[in-house]
Amino acid sequence: MRRDDFPLKTAHIVTFIKEDSSEWATNYLADWKEESLRRQIRRLIPRHGFSFRRSSRTVLSTVELEQEQAGDARTTGAAIRAAYSCDCTFNTDETVVYFADEPVTIIAEKGSKKIAKVRGRSRISRASVLLTVSAAGRELPPLIIFRGVRGAPVAEECKHDNSGVRATVQKNAWMDATVWNDEFVDWIWANYISVEHPSGLALYVDNLKCHVSAESRDHLSEWGTEMVPLPKNTTSVLQPLDVGIMGPFKKKMYTLSLDYEIQLLALNRSASLRDRLKLLKNTPAQKQRGVLVVRVTKAWSLISDNCVLRAWEKAGL
Repeated sequence: MRRDDFPLKTAHIVTFIKEDSSEWATNYLADWKEESLRRQIRRLIPRHGFSFRRSSRTVLSTVELEQEQAGDARTTGAAIRAAYSCDCTFNTDETVVYFADEPVTIIAEKGSKKIAKVRGRSRISRASVLLTVSAAGRELPPLIIFRGVRGAPVAEECKHDNSGVRATVQKNAWMDATVWNDEFVDWIWANYISVEHPSGLALYVDNLKCHVSAESRDHLSEWGTEMVPLPKNTTSVLQPLDVGIMGPFKKKMYTLSLDYEIQLLALNRSASLRDRLKLLKNTPAQKQRGVLVVRVTKAWSLISDNCVLRAWEKAGL
């Protein structure tokens, strides 16, 4: 059903069982509540080659996405492969990262009538990371975008970061034309070209306005780079970073976040666990930014060349 773009839910399977095996369902529900049947179904689903996934919205159907992927691979992808080597073909895109991962579920006392609430405002600090990979498996240094304004202390702090990654600020911690041109094109991209001296480059980008603007196209062409926009609403199947790299990267970020929290709680055991948890929660913003830089650097270094190559192969580019 998911291939036909109908979200399959446990309730649908219950309905199917009631219709297809009505006698069995009647006998079962005579002794057990319907919630019991739903629990049984949820237990059986992983045993039969299925899994629970978080649903997402898409403008195009699955069939339309597959057709777009095949068509673009035959036309644009083939043309780029004919004109540029794998070493000179790149893809870049942003993703959101969080200073701390907020739990989706927490442990609460069984049978308690109190709602499981966490004291404090729901304000999760986040940043953005621009990742860039080549079709040959190479990874360029990540660009981290923190929330802030130019000339403010956070911006000055980013200038003196010696971790090997590029860090900058933007008022919403997101990519805009200034960050794209000044930090990516004129810094990360320019440094790569200055060191490697490639004869010509192709850069796949999504349809974010600052990526595909005429200014961006002209700016990239000054560095011998052809900008290749991906068709709208197709990055989930055509963009290598979305197809097979962002997922593993975020999993590694989550694992490193948990490791950091456990290691920090293991220190200063003379203090109570409650006090150590409060200290962790109230970590100064500057230290949080430093920790995030280290975490992004480590997670990105753990993405293997094979992972990158498989993503390009799966995208068909």
